[in-house]
Amino acid sequence: MPEGVFTVGVGRPVMLLMGRLVCPYLDGSGKEMSGKKSHSWVPGDVVGVPLDDRGFAYGRIREHGVAFYDFFTQRLENDLGLIISHDIAFSVVVHRSALRRWEKLGSVSLENHLEGYIRNFRQDIQYPEQCVVMNEEGQEFSASPEECIGLERSSVWERTHVEDRLKDCRDGRENVWVSMLSVKLV
Repeated sequence: MPEGVFTVGVGRPVMLLMGRLVCPYLDGSGKEMSGKKSHSWVPGDVVGVPLDDRGFAYGRIREHGVAFYDFFTQRLENDLGLIISHDIAFSVVVHRSALRRWEKLGSVSLENHLEGYIRNFRQDIQYPEQCVVMNEEGQEFSASPEECIGLERSSVWERTHVEDRLKDCRDGRENVWVSMLSVKLV
């Protein structure tokens, strides 16, 4: 079976990586897919993400993933209104282990644009001209590689990769993981 993202059960994506099936994210209930409690993370929770010795970034738990704000501070900020007033830099699905390391600061109800799925794409490895886009409602449709420019690749991000991306965002650098996962034009 090829590596990639697949849907099982009730439309829940899982990944097959190096022959290992992983279900590494939280569903909207705050439970891991295995049914065991992780933390009591629920959509709307705001998290502080430590970025080495150079401050903090901030994210917000979505129904299906985490939105990260274009907001960085030297000391941990607890003003949720200030945090969520900033633009969103990116949204991705994050491995549950990341949430064990990030600090929950509080919770604010999600705005409509943060509900639903993260718009993303999949690209066939053997036939790269064939792509599939999933919209915010979870519907999938065929697309050209050009239609996928600017979308996130369907993937689950490790904590260290998210933190690298946040540091690069803060410092105005291109991120290696974003470059590797971007759509390949044919």
